[in-house]
Amino acid sequence: MRWTLNGWPEGLRASLPLALPIAAVGMSFGLLAGPLLGPIPSILMSAVVWSGTAQFAALSILASGGGTALAAGAGLLANTRFLPMGFAIAPSMSGGPLRRLLKGALLADASFVIGHRGGGRFDISAVAWAAPVQYVTWVGGTVVGVAGATAIGDPDRWGL
Repeated sequence: MRWTLNGWPEGLRASLPLALPIAAVGMSFGLLAGPLLGPIPSILMSAVVWSGTAQFAALSILASGGGTALAAGAGLLANTRFLPMGFAIAPSMSGGPLRRLLKGALLADASFVIGHRGGGRFDISAVAWAAPVQYVTWVGGTVVGVAGATAIGDPDRWGL
């Protein structure tokens, strides 16, 4: 019998090709954030914020001498894109408020696309199952990037 991914949930299967690119961007974030924020805060930021757009926006502001409040504001503003995405998936969701909240918290750009079924419909199971690969590779990529930042030193020296 030949092993296939056919028995895997569709969102998980559809997100596997994204693992390498997500990890690569996560590594870039770790390389750039490690020297500025420190290893633990960089990794915690990826684990808690889990949004490359928001994290790179905040990091850009901090790197150019901007304050923490401005960086946090930029990150929050970048994440406002999830409001219309949440409104879009809401009619496809079922269950009580807590269940809907937890499933909505798994929404990311790629899982939104993976779960889209056309005509305003979404497969919420696909959205939820796409999240683990994205999360693990983003945070894992950040860890590798932070470790690499320690090894290579100043990223400006390498043109990053």
